[in-house]
Amino acid sequence: MQAARLQEQVATVSYRRQLAELAGRQDELVARHAEQQQRLTFYQQTALPQADVIVRLSTRAFKAGETGYSEYLVNLERALNLRTAYLEVLLEHNQTVIELDYLLNSTAQ
Repeated sequence: MQAARLQEQVATVSYRRQLAELAGRQDELVARHAEQQQRLTFYQQTALPQADVIVRLSTRAFKAGETGYSEYLVNLERALNLRTAYLEVLLEHNQTVIELDYLLNSTAQ
């Protein structure tokens, strides 16, 4: 009888510890999601439009003969780096959302 009570206490303590760990992980993911959302907003509102402007103006200047090929490529690389960084932030954001969704759905059952 006493052994069964001890096992019950151990199981209860283990369950509470796991709940605390899940709550901590959830808080961490929610905070990360908020930060990533801000970064996505920056890229969508500022960086990506700037990348489009860089490409448009660089192409126009290159075609008009105002800039050389190497400067044109450097500008295109800048625009590509902005777009790549946006995609990396988007990937991280999506992974966080998936993990948070999994965590919330697995604990709700």
